[in-house]
Amino acid sequence: MYKDPRIDYEFYRDVSSPSKMSSAFERVIGCSITKLVRCSDCTPEELVRDYHVNYSQVFSFTEGPIIVYLSSGDVIVIGSGDESWSLDISWVPVEEVGESVLLREILNDGWVVISCEDTELCEEWVRELLGRKICAIDMLKWNPTDEQFDAYLVRLREVGLVFRFEGEKCLILAHSLAKAPNPLNVIRPDQVVDRYVGTLETVKLA
Repeated sequence: MYKDPRIDYEFYRDVSSPSKMSSAFERVIGCSITKLVRCSDCTPEELVRDYHVNYSQVFSFTEGPIIVYLSSGDVIVIGSGDESWSLDISWVPVEEVGESVLLREILNDGWVVISCEDTELCEEWVRELLGRKICAIDMLKWNPTDEQFDAYLVRLREVGLVFRFEGEKCLILAHSLAKAPNPLNVIRPDQVVDRYVGTLETVKLA
């Protein structure tokens, strides 16, 4: 996960990869996402100016963790692990949300908190998924075939978490799968860059 000097990481709950969280993800089936939040280390103006993205793409493409609020009351915090080339996941169960040091420190005033409900900074397709029943959760694992990527074979490469909703809609929380200035993104399937086509294995988690 992105390590910010303002956070005391000794207070973190255990951080796991997607494949180690399958039993927890079973609790998500039948729930819905009530809120999605990005905690950015830069302002929207800085991202637009320095990386030439549209304001409506700031939520999807900024740097910093993603917080997923579920209708069950549980909260999932997702970061990006550069060393493992994988997503890092912290699960905060409903009974601990009010006392969670992780959430309190991530949501402190040092971060720029961006909600998917911000119509200027987030695209409409993301908001349309709020309240929809989650039917399945899959993991995307990258299996590179090109020799130039052999060095990645020793890493986890669990690069995507796919929420599948009723109505055949889906949301991907992705590590480096999109053409974007930062590694952790909120994307649609059609935003996965061509170099990964044919090399992503879909693994059912729940």
